[in-house]
Amino acid sequence: MDFIEYAIPCPKNSNASKFLIKFTSKALKNIELVDLITDRYLWPYSDQLKDQMTNIMAFEWSPSNLIHNKQSVLAILNSVGNVEFFGLHRKLWISLIDFSSVVKQSQMIKEEFVQPKSSMAMERLRDIVYSLTTSAICWAPNINEDGSCYFVTAQRNSTIIIWNVKWLNNNFVVDKIGIILADTEEITSLVWIPITDDTFFFIYANILGEVVGKTCKIEKNKLDEISTTVLWKYKDRMVPRDINYIMVKEQLTVIYSKHRHLVVQVFDQNLKLLYEAVKIINDDKITVVTKVKNDFFIGTVSVKIYKVNSSISNNELKIEFKQIPLKETYANHELYGLAFSPQSVLCHMILLDRKVNYRKEQLQMLIATFSFEDTCEENILINNNSSARLTNMWDCLELLRYRTMKLKKLPNLDYKEFYESAKSDIYKMKIYLAFVKLNRSLDGILKNLSKGMLPETSIDIVQDELLVLHASSVLKTLYKKQRSNDLSPLENEWLFGCCNYLKYYSKKYDKPVEKLILNSLWNDVSKFCKSKLSRYTCQFCDEKIDGFTCETGHANTFCMVTFTQINSLEYLECKSCGSLAREELYELKPVCVFCDTNLEFHNNL
Repeated sequence: MDFIEYAIPCPKNSNASKFLIKFTSKALKNIELVDLITDRYLWPYSDQLKDQMTNIMAFEWSPSNLIHNKQSVLAILNSVGNVEFFGLHRKLWISLIDFSSVVKQSQMIKEEFVQPKSSMAMERLRDIVYSLTTSAICWAPNINEDGSCYFVTAQRNSTIIIWNVKWLNNNFVVDKIGIILADTEEITSLVWIPITDDTFFFIYANILGEVVGKTCKIEKNKLDEISTTVLWKYKDRMVPRDINYIMVKEQLTVIYSKHRHLVVQVFDQNLKLLYEAVKIINDDKITVVTKVKNDFFIGTVSVKIYKVNSSISNNELKIEFKQIPLKETYANHELYGLAFSPQSVLCHMILLDRKVNYRKEQLQMLIATFSFEDTCEENILINNNSSARLTNMWDCLELLRYRTMKLKKLPNLDYKEFYESAKSDIYKMKIYLAFVKLNRSLDGILKNLSKGMLPETSIDIVQDELLVLHASSVLKTLYKKQRSNDLSPLENEWLFGCCNYLKYYSKKYDKPVEKLILNSLWNDVSKFCKSKLSRYTCQFCDEKIDGFTCETGHANTFCMVTFTQINSLEYLECKSCGSLAREELYELKPVCVFCDTNLEFHNNL
């Protein structure tokens, strides 16, 4: 697997700094100084303390497609209660917005407050700082129809604020939807559970161990709080972690850990508690609870992984744990992360190396990837194509590559029949291209049994097959728009490019165009590609280009998406296979024709 590492330094800023510095500019009582030192939300009174002690407390990924080209936003919460958004821009992670400054503007706090000489000064300072600083964050799981997404911050004073965040013209537009007054201790966890299009169940947990849910509705950008449900009323000081849920047959199942205990609760459609079970696995602390489709997995600090099986018998919820066997013992390691790939064929563990080697080695994290189910990944890859995007099946491809290397043979498939069916199915042709590349890269180690299994082994020929399928598909779409005179200048040029490529392919492989696309459709659009691309000039000798090359045969730079020439210094690139596209396509969120990877700006630095 490709592994690319980025580093984002912990944000050190705090919007409460100037209030704290103003307060400490006068003489302080000893008790006030103790409060400032022991409460991390008050640390920004000292720039040195803030810079030395600030770290990342939580980070949450937004749903994809919030910014740029189907990208997510990373929201980071630091230990002094400041929230900042980060996004990937031209292979660099940059700060997009200091979200806590938005929170500060919405609070409308006056600069003046009671001076330190007053007995109420410290309480007033606390109120101000706690209203500005954030203790927990979360995103709504889905993007709204207008491309925005809901973001939630829980302030240290237990006020929960719901925001609507939208990326517009390379900036965030933020609207305050409403607030929920939790009236509790410091909130540590937030979970947004959608019920209907405009109704959601909002769960929050505090530092005392209580878990509460609010049923809310957003209508016309206004928040309406409908009801309150107490999930866990005991103040046991066991802070809930990794609150997860599934919705099956109008029943909501919520699962979370409380130290060594696992809590499973089932609610009906009216959010009335039906069943509840609390169970201890072993004497080890539960460090992670994760959801995989409709299954739950948990991990303990001693690197043990269990699948949670629940059943209802005699009107009672029963919980059983099935341990997942691991080949390695991972001695001197602790498990703190567990995540599954999209098709659940790969599992990733995040382990902390606890070997004590003072001043000799840095603290290290280990990422271990394994598969523990006997899956037929090639069948999943071929048949589970509802999204028709190869990038959603990357885990099956990765496991397929690994097993091919291990067994030294290609999967058992009727490749001849598969290749013939792929000539009319662009998704299958992308899979076949993956088989061809796999065969090419592993040719030296494959057994003789795998020799000659593929009817076509040329990468160039298969890529041309993919391009002609892409050109035919786009041409049909653009033709409908052209008939209603609804083509943009880029789409008009794109139409010419598709026509030109079909003629080029027909000439190169001696196949009539009528076999590539409907004859009636081709007759209607062929008149548009008579002279448009012939006006392109070679980037080397300035001669006219016939098709995609000049008479000398110079290789010019053409867009793999639109089949038009790239003349700009800025262009888009596939980070996986290196195919290029025009920069004007960026707003259309294009993907690579060969591997479905999102196209990004080429980094010239």
